[in-house]
This record gives sequence, structure tokens and C-alpha cells, in this order.
Amino acid sequence: MLPQETTVRERFLVELAPGSGGCDPGSLTQRVRSATRARDGIAPIRLVRTIYVPEDGSSYLLVEAGSVDEIEHALREVGLETRSVDAAIQVGATRT
Repeated sequence: MLPQETTVRERFLVELAPGSGGCDPGSLTQRVRSATRARDGIAPIRLVRTIYVPEDGSSYLLVEAGSVDEIEHALREVGLETRSVDAAIQVGATRT
């Protein structure tokens, strides 16, 4: 059994630097998944969704992490460079 995570996680939208993600969405997702592998029983980031825009080659990631630094470090380890990392917001009605 893995240790319980105690870090509060937030969602972030990550824009990868041009050319950083490559042009194959499948291989991009594999690279990001390798960045999410647990170290010391705790995954540094959790991939929620990969977004690829073929018209201009942009690549975005929706991830959960404790901080921007965790995201940038984990992605740098697998050769991906970020262009921007912003807190994601959730829009919509809440269930009661």
C-alpha cells in the first residue's frame, strides 16, 4: 500500500513550449505519463487531460499538482519545457 498523500493538489493548465511536445499526441501523452510516475510512493503530478491543437501544433496539459514548481520539474525530467502554467478554474453549477 502506498503512503497517503498529504499535499493539497490544485488543477493547472500547462501550455508546452512550441516544439516541446512534438507532433504526435500519443507519444506526448506517454512522455507526460512517465513524468507522473510515483517517486517515494507519491506522484509529483497527475495528468487529467492532454489537449493537442493540430491547426497550430499547440499542446496543453490539464494536471493536478501541489505547485507550479512540481509541474515544471516533473516535465523537465522527461524533456518537456513549459511556456506557461496557470491555475485552472472550474465553471459550472455545483451539485447539492
